[in-house]
Amino acid sequence: GGLFGGGSSRDNNRDGKSVHQGIDPNTAFQQIASLDRTASLIRFQLDDLVSLESGKSAALPVFEEQLPSRLLSVVKHEGQGDQLTPIRSIELTNATQFALVPGPVSVSRAGDFVGDAQIPRLSIGASTLLPYAIDRAIIVRRTQSPKVRRALNLTIRQQKVLTTYESCLTVQFVIDNQDKDPRQLVLEYQLPSDLAEKNDKSSDPFASFSDSPRVPKLTIQPAPKSRNNDDLLTYELTAPALSQSKLVLQIRWSDVTEDPIRNLLPTRVAAWLNSDLTIDDRSRKILSEFVSVTRSLIKQRSKVGALTAKKAEFGAEQTRVRENLRAVGAGSAAAEPFLQRMN
Repeated sequence: GGLFGGGSSRDNNRDGKSVHQGIDPNTAFQQIASLDRTASLIRFQLDDLVSLESGKSAALPVFEEQLPSRLLSVVKHEGQGDQLTPIRSIELTNATQFALVPGPVSVSRAGDFVGDAQIPRLSIGASTLLPYAIDRAIIVRRTQSPKVRRALNLTIRQQKVLTTYESCLTVQFVIDNQDKDPRQLVLEYQLPSDLAEKNDKSSDPFASFSDSPRVPKLTIQPAPKSRNNDDLLTYELTAPALSQSKLVLQIRWSDVTEDPIRNLLPTRVAAWLNSDLTIDDRSRKILSEFVSVTRSLIKQRSKVGALTAKKAEFGAEQTRVRENLRAVGAGSAAAEPFLQRMN
């Protein structure tokens, strides 16, 4: 392939001193006063004559140099949609002794024009991506599984039950290369904002408990090639010719819940004790005693409730008997059965 366009600027003057827009930082404004003596005039001479109509302009190449570059297909996923559009791009490294200035770039392959790009200012030794066309030979689809959350371990500190949970999000990219040649892909995945916030959280939920373990931060498998400050993950992979391949990301993170012991239900605690949840011996003993005492208390409350209901029933019966006695007369023969019931 080839690149045509852009421009260059020298970083040194003829004395080897660094200059920027004609100002020597060592002499500051004194350089401006002597600019007419130190300014360099560079003349380029073309081998062939160039004809240019009046009022027209043209970009003419004044030097030619092979630069390190790679042909890539760049796939960006920023949380919008599951069908992704790869972009053909060139990763260009400035191996010249010049700083390349911004400008338009024409891209050719095997002598044929294939697209335009814009090159930013590129310092000596720096690299950049130049997107120039849609890659229609690559189809990328994304699927995402529901988040899975499970309890890992439990401990008791300061009358609170601290439960650590691990959550997992699985994101899969299916890459269909319909080209007869393998493709080198760069896939960029933007972490969801809620996960990025979890990872950036500096506060430790165990901070007030000196003997408690720290909660691990966000972990991502496979690890990305790079990750910037905006939580943009970058992966590089090769898509085999005329076949499908996959990139499966597993993103895991942990969080901690706090529950005062007095608010817990014994059924919930019993489920913890009978599960594969990791519980230290001290906390397990406390929870077992809590279940035993709570269940005993529930039974006693049930008995008290039954006695209270029976007492209320007796009171209501006595009230009815008294009303009947008043109706038939306390000394009459008809009152005798009611008196026996009261006794």
